[in-house]
Amino acid sequence: MPVLDFYGKHLKQQTSHLFIIRIEEWKRCQN
Repeated sequence: MPVLDFYGKHLKQQTSHLFIIRIEEWKRCQN
């Protein structure tokens, strides 16, 4: 179903975006 496929892609983008933010915060704490 196209709707499920679109929803899956959106979830993946959100997850990767949150993951990138976590890494950026972790880098800041390390400095």
